Amino acid sequence: MISGSAVSSRALWQHSRVDEFTVSKTMKSSILVFLALMAVTPILKTLSEATSSDSIWALSAILFILNMLLADYGDLEPKPHRLTSVLSMNAAISGSVVLASRLRSNLEVFALVLSSVLLFALFPFFRKKIQVRACSIIFRISENLSLYVPSSALRSSFVPSPRHCSQ
Repeated sequence: MISGSAVSSRALWQHSRVDEFTVSKTMKSSILVFLALMAVTPILKTLSEATSSDSIWALSAILFILNMLLADYGDLEPKPHRLTSVLSMNAAISGSVVLASRLRSNLEVFALVLSSVLLFALFPFFRKKIQVRACSIIFRISENLSLYVPSSALRSSFVPSPRHCSQ
Protein backbone atom coordinates (compact mmCIF):
# COMPACT_ATOMS: atom_id res chain seq x y z
CA MET A 1 0.00 0.00 0.00
CA ILE A 2 2.76 2.42 0.94
CA SER A 3 4.87 1.44 -2.03
CA GLY A 4 1.87 1.93 -4.34
CA SER A 5 1.28 5.41 -3.01
CA ALA A 6 5.00 6.19 -3.24
CA VAL A 7 5.06 5.06 -6.86
CA SER A 8 1.97 7.08 -7.74
CA SER A 9 3.25 10.18 -5.92
CA ARG A 10 6.61 9.79 -7.67
CA ALA A 11 4.85 9.53 -11.05
CA LEU A 12 2.76 12.58 -10.18
CA TRP A 13 5.89 14.47 -9.11
CA GLN A 14 7.67 13.53 -12.34
CA HIS A 15 4.64 14.59 -14.38
CA SER A 16 4.43 17.94 -12.58
CA ARG A 17 8.18 18.40 -12.99
CA VAL A 18 7.81 18.04 -16.75
CA ASP A 19 5.01 20.58 -16.68
CA GLU A 20 7.13 22.98 -14.59
CA PHE A 21 9.97 22.59 -17.08
CA THR A 22 7.62 23.27 -19.99
CA VAL A 23 6.12 26.31 -18.28
CA SER A 24 9.59 27.60 -17.42
CA LYS A 25 10.79 27.12 -20.98
CA THR A 26 7.68 28.82 -22.37
CA MET A 27 8.07 31.78 -20.03
CA LYS A 28 11.72 32.22 -21.00
CA SER A 29 10.78 32.15 -24.69
CA SER A 30 7.97 34.64 -24.16
CA ILE A 31 10.22 37.05 -22.28
CA LEU A 32 12.88 36.73 -24.98
CA VAL A 33 10.38 37.52 -27.76
CA PHE A 34 8.99 40.44 -25.75
CA LEU A 35 12.44 41.94 -25.14
CA ALA A 36 13.57 41.38 -28.73
CA LEU A 37 10.44 43.08 -30.03
CA MET A 38 10.95 45.99 -27.63
CA ALA A 39 14.53 46.36 -28.88
CA VAL A 40 13.53 46.30 -32.55
CA THR A 41 10.51 48.62 -32.21
CA PRO A 42 12.39 51.92 -32.87
CA ILE A 43 13.88 50.40 -36.02
CA LEU A 44 10.48 49.19 -37.20
CA LYS A 45 9.00 52.65 -36.59
CA THR A 46 11.49 54.30 -38.95
CA LEU A 47 11.49 51.46 -41.47
CA SER A 48 9.57 53.20 -44.22
CA GLU A 49 10.04 56.91 -43.61
CA ALA A 50 11.32 57.49 -47.15
CA THR A 51 8.44 55.60 -48.76
CA SER A 52 5.18 57.32 -49.67
CA SER A 53 2.01 56.44 -47.79
CA ASP A 54 0.28 55.28 -50.98
CA SER A 55 3.00 52.70 -51.56
CA ILE A 56 2.77 51.50 -47.96
CA TRP A 57 -1.00 51.05 -48.18
CA ALA A 58 -0.70 49.22 -51.51
CA LEU A 59 2.07 46.95 -50.25
CA SER A 60 0.19 46.10 -47.06
CA ALA A 61 -2.99 45.35 -49.06
CA ILE A 62 -1.04 43.01 -51.35
CA LEU A 63 0.55 41.27 -48.36
CA PHE A 64 -2.78 40.77 -46.58
CA ILE A 65 -4.41 39.46 -49.78
CA LEU A 66 -1.49 37.05 -50.12
CA ASN A 67 -2.10 36.01 -46.51
CA MET A 68 -5.76 35.28 -47.28
CA LEU A 69 -4.92 33.30 -50.41
CA LEU A 70 -2.21 31.16 -48.82
CA ALA A 71 -3.74 30.55 -45.39
CA ASP A 72 -4.41 26.94 -44.43
CA TYR A 73 -8.18 26.68 -44.15
CA GLY A 74 -8.06 22.91 -44.58
CA ASP A 75 -9.39 20.06 -42.55
CA LEU A 76 -8.50 19.36 -38.95
CA GLU A 77 -6.13 16.48 -39.61
CA PRO A 78 -2.72 17.26 -38.13
CA LYS A 79 -0.30 17.68 -41.02
CA PRO A 80 3.25 18.89 -41.18
CA HIS A 81 3.44 22.60 -41.85
CA ARG A 82 3.22 23.34 -45.51
CA LEU A 83 5.13 26.10 -47.22
CA THR A 84 1.93 27.99 -48.03
CA SER A 85 0.95 28.35 -44.37
CA VAL A 86 4.42 29.67 -43.51
CA LEU A 87 4.28 32.13 -46.42
CA SER A 88 0.81 33.19 -45.29
CA MET A 89 2.00 33.93 -41.77
CA ASN A 90 5.07 35.81 -43.03
CA ALA A 91 2.96 37.90 -45.41
CA ALA A 92 0.56 38.88 -42.62
CA ILE A 93 3.29 39.81 -40.17
CA SER A 94 5.16 41.73 -42.90
CA GLY A 95 1.97 43.63 -43.73
CA SER A 96 1.55 44.51 -40.07
CA VAL A 97 5.15 45.67 -39.79
CA VAL A 98 4.76 47.86 -42.87
CA LEU A 99 1.60 49.41 -41.43
CA ALA A 100 3.19 49.76 -38.00
CA SER A 101 5.99 51.83 -39.48
CA ARG A 102 3.41 54.58 -40.09
CA LEU A 103 2.31 54.84 -36.45
CA ARG A 104 3.30 57.76 -34.22
CA SER A 105 4.88 56.23 -31.13
CA ASN A 106 7.09 53.27 -30.34
CA LEU A 107 4.42 51.90 -28.00
CA GLU A 108 1.84 51.85 -30.79
CA VAL A 109 4.30 50.06 -33.10
CA PHE A 110 5.11 47.54 -30.38
CA ALA A 111 1.43 46.88 -29.66
CA LEU A 112 0.52 46.37 -33.33
CA VAL A 113 3.43 44.05 -34.09
CA LEU A 114 2.90 42.05 -30.89
CA SER A 115 -0.80 41.64 -31.59
CA SER A 116 -0.06 40.60 -35.18
CA VAL A 117 2.37 37.95 -33.96
CA LEU A 118 -0.27 36.67 -31.56
CA LEU A 119 -3.02 36.75 -34.17
CA PHE A 120 -1.19 35.45 -37.22
CA ALA A 121 1.50 33.18 -35.74
CA LEU A 122 0.22 31.78 -32.46
CA PHE A 123 -3.57 31.79 -32.78
CA PRO A 124 -3.71 29.34 -35.75
CA PHE A 125 -1.73 26.74 -33.78
CA PHE A 126 -3.93 27.23 -30.73
CA ARG A 127 -7.11 26.99 -32.81
CA LYS A 128 -6.00 23.78 -34.53
CA LYS A 129 -5.14 22.13 -31.20
CA ILE A 130 -8.52 23.05 -29.76
CA GLN A 131 -10.39 21.95 -32.88
CA VAL A 132 -8.67 18.58 -32.93
CA ARG A 133 -9.67 17.98 -29.30
CA ALA A 134 -13.20 19.36 -29.50
CA CYS A 135 -14.81 18.45 -32.79
CA SER A 136 -18.42 19.24 -31.85
CA ILE A 137 -20.56 21.51 -33.99
CA ILE A 138 -21.42 23.60 -30.92
CA PHE A 139 -17.75 24.37 -30.39
CA ARG A 140 -17.29 25.42 -34.01
CA ILE A 141 -20.32 27.70 -33.91
CA SER A 142 -19.23 29.27 -30.63
CA GLU A 143 -15.70 29.76 -31.98
CA ASN A 144 -17.02 31.53 -35.07
CA LEU A 145 -19.32 33.71 -33.00
CA SER A 146 -16.54 34.58 -30.57
CA LEU A 147 -14.49 35.84 -33.51
CA TYR A 148 -17.36 37.47 -35.42
CA VAL A 149 -18.94 39.52 -32.63
CA PRO A 150 -15.81 41.46 -31.53
CA SER A 151 -14.70 42.03 -35.11
CA SER A 152 -18.15 43.35 -36.03
CA ALA A 153 -18.13 45.64 -33.01
CA LEU A 154 -14.70 46.97 -33.94
CA ARG A 155 -15.70 47.41 -37.57
CA SER A 156 -18.82 49.33 -36.64
CA SER A 157 -16.84 51.61 -34.32
CA PHE A 158 -14.34 52.51 -37.06
CA VAL A 159 -16.59 52.67 -40.12
CA PRO A 160 -18.74 55.77 -40.10
CA SER A 161 -22.43 55.30 -40.64
CA PRO A 162 -23.89 56.76 -43.84
CA ARG A 163 -25.37 60.19 -43.35
CA HIS A 164 -28.81 60.77 -44.66
CA CYS A 165 -29.44 64.00 -46.45
CA SER A 166 -32.15 66.03 -44.84
CA GLN A 167 -34.02 68.55 -46.89
